[in-house]
Amino acid sequence: MFTALFLLAICWNFLKPCLLFWFPDEVKQLAGGVRDKLCDLIGVEKFVEVYNSVRKSLKEKRESRKQSAKIIAAVDPARHAKRKLRTAAKHREHKRRKIMAMKIGRWMR
Repeated sequence: MFTALFLLAICWNFLKPCLLFWFPDEVKQLAGGVRDKLCDLIGVEKFVEVYNSVRKSLKEKRESRKQSAKIIAAVDPARHAKRKLRTAAKHREHKRRKIMAMKIGRWMR
């Protein structure tokens, strides 16, 4: 029903806050142009309807994940603690890689 470009344009709007620093300005401008072109192509009303439905479904999924995490924390605290330790280890590893990349960047100058 919808093309890949249309879904890409919709997803861009949801991911924009996360990706602000990952992509150059040209990609951001291209995604905005694609979104505007698709909005013109299918009409504003249909675009807004689909955009809102996608946003609503993503919000519902996010809320259900949060709710299930809260239930797990209450029902099985050991499992929740293991999960928190895994995420903390992941964050530490990411921070270590980031610091190493910054140090390597400094050495390259």
